Amino acid sequence: NADYKSLQVSVTRRSAKGLSLQGSYNWSRAHGDVDSDFQEPWWTGPLQNTYDLKTEAKDIASFDVTHIVKGYVIYNLPFGRGKMLMSDVSPLTDALIGGWALDGAFHYQTGTPISVVSTNSYPGFANVYVNLVSGCKLTNGKPELGKVWLNKSCFADPTAPNLGTAGLYQEQVRNPGFGSEDLALHKSLAVGADKRYNMTLRIEFFNVFNRDALAGPDTNKADSTFGKILTYGNVGGRVGQFGARLTF
Repeated sequence: NADYKSLQVSVTRRSAKGLSLQGSYNWSRAHGDVDSDFQEPWWTGPLQNTYDLKTEAKDIASFDVTHIVKGYVIYNLPFGRGKMLMSDVSPLTDALIGGWALDGAFHYQTGTPISVVSTNSYPGFANVYVNLVSGCKLTNGKPELGKVWLNKSCFADPTAPNLGTAGLYQEQVRNPGFGSEDLALHKSLAVGADKRYNMTLRIEFFNVFNRDALAGPDTNKADSTFGKILTYGNVGGRVGQFGARLTF
């Protein structure tokens, strides 16, 4: 069983003085006992109690991302003939400075839920969930690479032979979110005596501000590094590239 709720707000501004933009905000909530509608009906996965799927289906889903903000901006730079600035330049100068456009894209989102399971092991159970200690602070400050971020004492093993109550994923604490911005400068130029050739130039920077994207912490209670963020996530560092294309 799976239940997904979503609310999206989008804002679009058409070209005005060379500026166009679009942005969207998405709030969502996903609960369920499966990660995909395409899993087989007999799939049991790592659920604690396959005999109580009604309760399991109320838990937060592993892919739940509560907040997503993303969008783009396009700005036709006001330089060159027919533009607001430097409109009386020579044709050669116009070919160099005119017709350029600046593109920007951004994407920010919160993280997915943490999953900590008990070290208890009972016959017939794939996982035993932990109990969250009431009033315990789950994290230690903000997430940082190499820092013990999760407070292990907050994730208690249930007394045998009881089952845990915190679910497979704990929505009270989430993996680090991420944000990135991309920037591109590009132009098209008709060349040749009859303007039959078209040259496109493009300069691009991905993750232009070189933001870090931390991976989730070690959530294996048996590890000495439990709660520590050991690596970066899958958002790479800043990358720049230049491209040119001739169409004829």
